[in-house]
Amino acid sequence: MFRLVVLFLGLVLGASSVLAQDLHIIGTGSVVGLYYPVGGAVSFIVNNEVPDLLLTVKVTPGSVANVEALSEGDLSLALVQSDVMSEAYQGHNAFSDRPIAKLRALMGLHAEPLHLVCRQDSGVKRLRDVVGKRINLGPEGSGILNTARAVLAAYKISESQIMASYEAAKQTPELLIEGQLDCFFFTIGIGGAAIQTTALRLPISLIPIDGPELMPLLSTEPYYSFVTVPAHTYPGVDEAVTLFGVKAFLVTTTDLPEETAYQIVTSLIESFNTLKETYPLLETLIKEDVLDGLSIPLHPGAERAYRELGLL
Repeated sequence: MFRLVVLFLGLVLGASSVLAQDLHIIGTGSVVGLYYPVGGAVSFIVNNEVPDLLLTVKVTPGSVANVEALSEGDLSLALVQSDVMSEAYQGHNAFSDRPIAKLRALMGLHAEPLHLVCRQDSGVKRLRDVVGKRINLGPEGSGILNTARAVLAAYKISESQIMASYEAAKQTPELLIEGQLDCFFFTIGIGGAAIQTTALRLPISLIPIDGPELMPLLSTEPYYSFVTVPAHTYPGVDEAVTLFGVKAFLVTTTDLPEETAYQIVTSLIESFNTLKETYPLLETLIKEDVLDGLSIPLHPGAERAYRELGLL
């Protein structure tokens, strides 16, 4: 099914210059992450269900860059981590000098725990062992870096205490395999292909991120939660591992017309089973949970859709 999504996107991208449809671009992330194919799944549904709309996906650095592009009008929609979404709206952390008050939510999607993936021979067994190690924190503009910094701060580990790098997510598996890194952080849905592929080529350790140091974050920020990665999810990881993370949201701004937002949300909910079947990561979605973790206002068009559909 996902191959059909890729084929369909290629066709609509090639035809977009001659179609008179209302074109909207979805900011996603790296091609080795999950935002890009999930954005393709969303586009696939909407493009089939709403004749007057045409959604296409764009590769981006990630969540922080996505909300900045939304603010500047370079994107109509984007996939964004729930922590970045909230911080951008409230003007916290990376957005302390530029709150994005026009940011609006459309729909919550899959859970995104922060994975700390290490070489088995790195000596890293728990999060505090990263001190003095070569750790990739994620590229500037990414949600990976945003969440990794929040976790390190909770453990009172400064970036100066590690040999930090900020490489693109798509480069980090190869850097780990080649021995240029000891570990990398990656915010990705459980079972993400980038980590699966790494584990097939190199013995890895998936480090638990579940210490009491994180409880203050859980008590103050609604978008964080613990999640358990089942045993054998990744080759060689034979025990369940508890991680800490966020959730992916489809977001937009008040610039998006109400009717457009209404049509997008309605089509996704009415074709929810098809959406779940379009990409493996979406198989565990539950329709009644799409608003869980919501920490910014809903777009008025989305709110109207959820009320009519009995979900709000």
